[in-house]
Amino acid sequence: MTSHIVSIDRKGRASIAQPGTAPGPAAGETTIYEILNCPPAASEADVIGLATGLRPSSGSYAIDYSRLVERRNGSCCGGCGG
Repeated sequence: MTSHIVSIDRKGRASIAQPGTAPGPAAGETTIYEILNCPPAASEADVIGLATGLRPSSGSYAIDYSRLVERRNGSCCGGCGG
């Protein structure tokens, strides 16, 4: 398993963050998240697709890949909180 660092802007647009970027609030109303436990077959495009529109709990900057999949599949809380 691996992780990806993504940047999500205030409109919910996701992109892969620059190498070495730490999770947390960033400039320009952007927040950086670490997507944990990504399967080896999960591409950056897969992670971006799953993270787009994400609105996690305040103060939470690490999200398990499986929670993003749950969210995509209709879970009421997948990827959105504790």
